[in-house]
Amino acid sequence: MTDTNLSNAIVALVQGASLELMPRDKAAVDRAIEKAAPGSEVYIARVPGDAHGATVATAVLLRNAGFEPIPHVGARYFESKAALDDTVARLVGEAGVDKVLSIAGDLDRAEGP
Repeated sequence: MTDTNLSNAIVALVQGASLELMPRDKAAVDRAIEKAAPGSEVYIARVPGDAHGATVATAVLLRNAGFEPIPHVGARYFESKAALDDTVARLVGEAGVDKVLSIAGDLDRAEGP
């Protein structure tokens, strides 16, 4: 395979690919904004210890930079239905989120009901 063919194959493979990052990794967020194609889907992972507000802020940053933020919404991370409702309302209202990745979350025990 020639270098040109290999380069073309790599481009075809990653075209339309999504990214995943964590709000706490500011360098990765900055690199995604700098290097990824505008309009790309960027999944926002939430891990134990992260605040819901950090997910919202990262979604806003990505939306304002021209990306499609898709936050992980982990059911075990919410202490109440009101907390879930508030976070979803903020994601929609502040970041224009229209798609989430709904997961259980990697906590052994849920923080709420």
